[in-house]
Amino acid sequence: MIKSIKYLACILTVSSIFGGGQAWATATPWQGKLPAYEQVKINKTMSGPTLLFSDSPEMIRECGVMYRDKVQGPTRLFFHHVNDTKSAKRLAVVLRNTGIRRVEVNVGRKGISKPDKNWLRAGKEVQIDYFSSLKPTSFTLTPGQKYELLTAKTGKVIHPQEIITGMVDLSFSHPVEVSFMMIPLESDFDAAVDVYEVLPADKGEYVLRGTFFAADCGIELDDSYDNEDDGVWGLTLADNKLDKYIKGIDATTGKPVTNYGNYGVIYTLDFATKGDDNTVVHFNPWGGPYAGAVLWQDKSTHKLIKIPAQQLSVGEFGKDISLPLVTVVGRSKDKLMLSSPGGSYLPIRLFWEGQKKKK
Repeated sequence: MIKSIKYLACILTVSSIFGGGQAWATATPWQGKLPAYEQVKINKTMSGPTLLFSDSPEMIRECGVMYRDKVQGPTRLFFHHVNDTKSAKRLAVVLRNTGIRRVEVNVGRKGISKPDKNWLRAGKEVQIDYFSSLKPTSFTLTPGQKYELLTAKTGKVIHPQEIITGMVDLSFSHPVEVSFMMIPLESDFDAAVDVYEVLPADKGEYVLRGTFFAADCGIELDDSYDNEDDGVWGLTLADNKLDKYIKGIDATTGKPVTNYGNYGVIYTLDFATKGDDNTVVHFNPWGGPYAGAVLWQDKSTHKLIKIPAQQLSVGEFGKDISLPLVTVVGRSKDKLMLSSPGGSYLPIRLFWEGQKKKK
């Protein structure tokens, strides 16, 4: 997920009315040298579900289990795997009730990509689906039952060099074993869960798999942004300095691990504006190519914003470009939900800029 990939260039465009006292930002994208800004002061809290993160091995060269752990209660799955063999396989996320009681499974937000050779496109598809709508479903696992989450059958067919990535929110009433697997097309699904062993993680410093606790990050700005007097404010996310990467345990080895990029972490940013002018909120792909989506909310509006709106990605031409996301009119209280997309580069920055109202 963090390796270098070649991408096509894109051209920024901004359009469409946002509604509810806000509009798609009409400001010109910043290109070249970004303005000086003040790093905002924030209050940050970690809470929420247990995260099972499966991205190692990223390039899967043999069939087996990429990651496995047992969880109970609110849970988020994030997975990102490429078929690096020479033939089609099946990627499966298997839930198994290993206990003696029935397990109620509730499914919340989810985004699962189609098999794709373009990592950016797959990651953006996941975020668009995850943030677009919430259609909860539920089902029951009887004692000993296995259930494949991606297709409710035997997994998705994935051809050589294709990626499947996804993020799913779940809740389990009792402990459930979760296995991320790649298996042959012809294998017996039920038997494969027991036959295949856990694959070794990718070698090197970055072991991108593990179990992480409290995968929701709440951020509240210390003060309201004054769109008449405060200049430019900036917030950096997922840089491991100002915003540290979360720590967890690889349940298959017992070793401590780091989520390099905070993939699967949902950031919820609450902020207020004051003053009689407008506030433009900019998105800066500081780390490089980026393709994703965010969910913007105020007291009356929920709106999905694609990043970028018309093209696949932004940020191919360096870090000194920022895309205006939305214009907030006057005084307002707003909420922004975002997460690191699979295949995109990090860190990112958000900027607040005052804009005079047109007379």
